[in-house]
Amino acid sequence: MLLRSLRRRRAALALLAGLGAPAVADAHERGLSRAELRIAGARLSAELVFARPEIVELVPGADADRSGQLDEIELLSVETLLSEQVAKGIQIAVDDRPCPGAIDRIAFVEEDGLAVSAGFACPAAIEAFTIRLPLLARLAPGHRLVGHVVFQDMSSGTGIPEFDFVAHRRRSALTIRRPEPTAAAPSPVAAPPPAAAAPAAAPLRPRWPWLVLAAAPLGLAVVFLLRRRRRA
Repeated sequence: MLLRSLRRRRAALALLAGLGAPAVADAHERGLSRAELRIAGARLSAELVFARPEIVELVPGADADRSGQLDEIELLSVETLLSEQVAKGIQIAVDDRPCPGAIDRIAFVEEDGLAVSAGFACPAAIEAFTIRLPLLARLAPGHRLVGHVVFQDMSSGTGIPEFDFVAHRRRSALTIRRPEPTAAAPSPVAAPPPAAAAPAAAPLRPRWPWLVLAAAPLGLAVVFLLRRRRRA
């Protein structure tokens, strides 16, 4: 899991660099957040990780000691309000029908991250969905959210690449469709068995012995007639 997380972090940084976004040293610094969306049937589960110094801006007065980020006591005091703000800022829909959602958990992760778990129940099995993130409008102008989508009924052995996306303030709504599996190579068709060789023709036997035998009586009759004429 740690190796996978590090690979995704490097991929996210490379993707953002390609988009011209400022590089960041840590995924929990201001300006970058992560999201993993898992789809199973008609349910979508979301796990988002923000930097604590940035998420604190969603609830005015949450940073009571003005340290620049939430501590455990401050999180407990604003957890309900923070859950409401995050829930309003993440919207999922299938075929223009909203998927009701709720925040399941908010907790600190690693040194300076804040993880939010949410679940959405959609009206039908999810083949394509639209995610809207008005939450991004309340974060820093250059904030980027790097997302990873997993359709859990698709195994990694079907040739389906991982699906990633980047959202920001000017691109806060995206429609994501189930990726098509890579067409499997056709199974080799067995060559038909070779046709059985025709049996060799029997060699022709000479017919002259039969002709001789058939002509023998006629020859004897001719000889008999010739001898009789001579006697006469």
